[in-house]
Amino acid sequence: MERSASRVLAARRRRVVVAIAAALTLFLVAEDAFARRFGGFSGRSFSRSFSSSRSLGSSRSFSRSSSRRSLSGSRASTATARSNTRGVSQSNYNRSRQQGTTFQSRSQAESAFRQRNASQYPSKYASQPSTRPSHIPQTTRVNGQTVNVNYNAGLGGYGYFMGGRWLLYSAMADAAVLSVLMSRNHYYYGAAPGAYVGGYSGGFWTGILLIGIIVALYLFVRSAASRGSTRYYDD
Repeated sequence: MERSASRVLAARRRRVVVAIAAALTLFLVAEDAFARRFGGFSGRSFSRSFSSSRSLGSSRSFSRSSSRRSLSGSRASTATARSNTRGVSQSNYNRSRQQGTTFQSRSQAESAFRQRNASQYPSKYASQPSTRPSHIPQTTRVNGQTVNVNYNAGLGGYGYFMGGRWLLYSAMADAAVLSVLMSRNHYYYGAAPGAYVGGYSGGFWTGILLIGIIVALYLFVRSAASRGSTRYYDD
């Protein structure tokens, strides 16, 4: 009778553990699907990316955002970024991959973007456009200084004075502007969306958490079953 009761308790424990494992496996699958569909835990990054893209449509708002950043400072901070894919949906990322606009590093993405799109964002115009081009800000930062970007009819383009010389402005050399243009044209670099959260995969930490839950529940069920078995034989 003792052996029979032990078998019953062991079978119950196995059923409970299997049920818990199955439920948590389904949860992991659902969580992974959600991360792939919506780009992981990066809604805030998506809102920032979306707002920065909208700002490009308005030269005034775009110039305000770009004027806050120094050219050298932007390059130093953005060059070390691992990726610009946070908040990007998996479908958009896959579409960009098919179009050949996904890259392993920022430098590769910038180089490809300049080669393919530099002619679309000129600074030279024979006559001043009736509407200021959206890729040319009102001001920019060069060597820690804020300079005005204006149209110079005599020199035929948009530029700024620096050290007594008039220099032609280049959107391809302005890291802040280039970053926005790349995002707007779906040029991505680094890890795929949802692959990393805080430097580690979201699935890694979720898996660690669920393993801990499974172990805790198993120990709890085992302890409860042992207490039940002890009471059974005492009776």
